[in-house]
Amino acid sequence: MSMILSCGADAQIVCWQDVTEEVREEEQQKMLEEVENIQNMENMIQSKNYTAALTLALKLGRPGAALNALISMPSEEHSPTVSNLSSHRKLKLLEFCSKWNRNSKTAYIAQRTLHAILSSIQLEDLLKDFGIRKQLESLLPFTDRYRRKIDNLRIQSRFANFAISAVKVAPNYIENEME
Repeated sequence: MSMILSCGADAQIVCWQDVTEEVREEEQQKMLEEVENIQNMENMIQSKNYTAALTLALKLGRPGAALNALISMPSEEHSPTVSNLSSHRKLKLLEFCSKWNRNSKTAYIAQRTLHAILSSIQLEDLLKDFGIRKQLESLLPFTDRYRRKIDNLRIQSRFANFAISAVKVAPNYIENEME
């Protein structure tokens, strides 16, 4: 460890200590812990311990890992797992949902998770916290867009069913097919 002394015109002596090595070692230690945690999370998913993997992903603040845990999780475990999380973890998961909801590929899991979160939180708790309001407001435009898309698909499928039922097969065509 090296030290440098400096003096100024104001007659003040300042001792400077070189902490470069200590900072570098601390950063390496943090990186090593993060790699170990990521490996543990992947091992948990492989061993089908989805709840622990989701909790660790929320603790580390890794939305992609949390999404993988939720996608891998059987649908019947989804709601109980989310509802058993602490309120702090639910808030973090709600933040991740607002990110996932922006992409149509991950919107389904975001909507499913959002439903589980909102089903497990009391209305009073939702209204108290400003952070939840902000997250929910960011979810609304995309959720509305997906709802309209589903409504349009339902209308189109009804029209397709009507068109198929309205088509009559010509009698001559059936006779020719049998021969």
